Amino acid sequence: MNKIIISKTTKLIALLLFLTNSAVQAMPKVNFIDQSNAANSDIPVTFGQVFAVGAVPAGMSVDIVAGTTSLPTQVDIKATHADGSLRHAVISSILPALNAGQNLAADIIVVNPTATGTAISAADLLATNFDTVVELTLDGVVYTASARDALLADSSKRWLEGTLATEFTLKRSFSTTSGVAHPHLMARFDVRAYQGLESVRVDVVVENNWTYVPSPSNHTYDAYISIGGQQVYSLTQSPFDEGQPFTHYRHTRWHEVFWWGIEPQVYAQHDVSYIQLTKAVPNYDPNVIISESALETQGQVFYTPMSNVELNDYMPAGGADIGIGPLPRWAARYLMSGDIRAYNGVLANGDAGGSYSGHFRDINTDLPVSLDDYPNVNGDSAQFPRDNLMAQCDSNCSVELSRDTAHQPSIAYLPYLITGDYFYLEELLFWANSNLISSSLATRGSIDNVDDNSQGVIRGQQVRGQGWSLRTLAQAAYITPDAHRMKSYFNNKLLNNMDYYLARFPNNPTANNIGALPHRNSLDTAAPWMDDFFTWAVAYTVELGYTEFSPMLEWKAKYPVERMASADGFYCWIFGGVYQLSIGIAGNANDPNNWYQDLGEAYLETF
Repeated sequence: MNKIIISKTTKLIALLLFLTNSAVQAMPKVNFIDQSNAANSDIPVTFGQVFAVGAVPAGMSVDIVAGTTSLPTQVDIKATHADGSLRHAVISSILPALNAGQNLAADIIVVNPTATGTAISAADLLATNFDTVVELTLDGVVYTASARDALLADSSKRWLEGTLATEFTLKRSFSTTSGVAHPHLMARFDVRAYQGLESVRVDVVVENNWTYVPSPSNHTYDAYISIGGQQVYSLTQSPFDEGQPFTHYRHTRWHEVFWWGIEPQVYAQHDVSYIQLTKAVPNYDPNVIISESALETQGQVFYTPMSNVELNDYMPAGGADIGIGPLPRWAARYLMSGDIRAYNGVLANGDAGGSYSGHFRDINTDLPVSLDDYPNVNGDSAQFPRDNLMAQCDSNCSVELSRDTAHQPSIAYLPYLITGDYFYLEELLFWANSNLISSSLATRGSIDNVDDNSQGVIRGQQVRGQGWSLRTLAQAAYITPDAHRMKSYFNNKLLNNMDYYLARFPNNPTANNIGALPHRNSLDTAAPWMDDFFTWAVAYTVELGYTEFSPMLEWKAKYPVERMASADGFYCWIFGGVYQLSIGIAGNANDPNNWYQDLGEAYLETF
């Protein structure tokens, strides 16, 4: 009898421990899948990995284990949760061997950090003949920029650093042979050198981004890229009009990735279910299977500089679009399949984000232009005050692609989350910041400080635009590395918006009772379909750990819930998605005495 009791007790304890570990300390898996169709050894690989709160406690690290074999693992910590546990890291490894088409399944486990050897240095790389040169021919003048020259000039900025991989984040002006630098065009090189220096990854970025350098404009040029003295790439044609020359539009950028030495061909397939478990992305129904035809179609999209891939070329256009939603369709396909074709689609669309004018970099800080430094920054000369007006384009200004906030997808967040690539991080920061800048000067301040345009409040945008801008702002605040100079910037802008919304709605005794954001141009109506975008964004922000938004979520959530499941039965769920709902007496809803008192009254007055 005692023996049986002990057995049951032991099993119960083991089960409780299992459930506890599963709920709190679940860890991801990763598959390394050969794409070369040949046997290879000593294969370098790097990927981004997000972790749930508490999964990797403060002071701990992770290791990659395939079966019983611990693989060489380098962890570059980027962001941590409020409790100090690991939130996001860039993980590198050297795979001992992969056969043709092999899928090497591995676990990521929690370990104590161990001492490492000497990191790969700039001197190590410079001891080779490594170089990557970008050449631009512009109006008959040749400008060049060299990664080797950039490394010699300043190797202090390192995105990754360790014995397996060191990545140098470099920049270089395009200059003529006589040393004359182009005033607007800039080259950036993210150079990742792997152990043994047989494989060096180079992410080449060409920018036309300066905010306050006079006379910004489009530039038409031919571009050529050489690796180790051999030309590997040319860019001479517009992606929009075959036969027309390539034009680099103002306040945009493009990039391409190349390899010096051996290019590893391996796909690090994430545990997409785990990514959803972390709450970094929305949850998707695991029972829905992405069709082979959809994945095949997704695999056919590709990026070329200045192209839009699957992004809407004119975002302000009305109607349905595959980019509209918490995450765009291509991201959902990836998170529901983990398929490499969907993965490549996510990256291609992330690349295309650089093609939209809205990338405003400060030449003094080399960061996206800050509202803290330039509270009145804007590109519209009709707005006042003008003390921080961007440099104005005088000629050759027309761009091919148009952005807005009301129809804006989440473009760069997921690419950065799963790759850890610096290019995608900066894309996320540019888009989040541009959304703040695009708000009019009259609406950037909070309720208590309406004249402080550095607040970055998004209240002046359409309701749906507020939703998508809040989503992207929360993503930037959440995932930007702790050590990055703009981490506190985006956190503060997010909290400024929280202060505004709390003061304007749940803490405001004169706000409407049904939890709706009134339309900015007609305060007696609300658009449920726009409003639901915003409600989701508030809930998502809370899920990301910004619980300060919880009172706003509580106030907002009753609106969609009661439209679909009215407690008093006064609102018919069939009309839950009505295009427009009256929430007050026409023309007088700004007077709190004229709000309708409940959703039932709003229903009767609308229908």
